[in-house]
Amino acid sequence: MFIVFEGLEKSGKSTQAKRLADHLGRAGRAVELVAEPGTTTLGMGIRELVLYKNIAIVPCAELLLYEAARAQVTAERIRPALQAGRIVVADRYTLSSIAYQGYGRGLELRRLRAVDRWATQGLRADLTLYFDIPLEEMGKRQGHAYQPDRLEQENLEFFHRVRSGYLRELRRVGGKRLDGLKPADALFEDVLALVNPLLDRA
Repeated sequence: MFIVFEGLEKSGKSTQAKRLADHLGRAGRAVELVAEPGTTTLGMGIRELVLYKNIAIVPCAELLLYEAARAQVTAERIRPALQAGRIVVADRYTLSSIAYQGYGRGLELRRLRAVDRWATQGLRADLTLYFDIPLEEMGKRQGHAYQPDRLEQENLEFFHRVRSGYLRELRRVGGKRLDGLKPADALFEDVLALVNPLLDRA
């Protein structure tokens, strides 16, 4: 079972992904938690480059860096875990590139999808959960001392395009939208309500 958590920055998706992985582990399930970009040695290097280095990156190069990290984590961690019968919980996957580099940066979606299929060898999530929050909520959750990364410094118009892309593409992949404004415990109950029926049928 491959479950992907998606959303804007500060939407709560990372917290909920870790919470689900911990919950499943305590229930005796074999779980693999991965994050993009990150998890692998290559992914962590790319994460540092695309998010924290003060360098200019053109949209096409940005996409290819994210896809390189995705190709590595898919081959190194996700596919082996699935083949071993483990549940994989991912903090971001394909939909992130479509929303951010496709809708946000304006890259051609047809080419983007082709590159992503090559990077993932066609692997798709069994369930995609999108945590939706209003754009103004992102700033509220950062706090005054928070240092935003390179993507988080983009303007609201960029994130408006990203959010619109998420909502449009979510229907395409049969994903589920969750209300990221809910309290964390209530939100996790919504996650379980969507995940448990799939696990019961697995």
